[in-house]
Amino acid sequence: MTRNLRVLERRGLLAIGADSRDGRVRRAFLTPAGRDRLLKASDQRRTVTHATKTRIPAAAPPTLWDAFERIAEQ
Repeated sequence: MTRNLRVLERRGLLAIGADSRDGRVRRAFLTPAGRDRLLKASDQRRTVTHATKTRIPAAAPPTLWDAFERIAEQ
């Protein structure tokens, strides 16, 4: 996890610093750029989710989930 957080830190999406109550604890904080990216991703996820729900018939999701489960078992 630390490695992934460092990548986000290098990209300017979060800052890592000491906890204000316990200096031994390190906390990750979203930067303004990180908040903007998160909001944009959330908007895109909502758009994709809505588009997916409108294009897949009501009877299809169980079939899709069955297929995903078979793939996961392999």
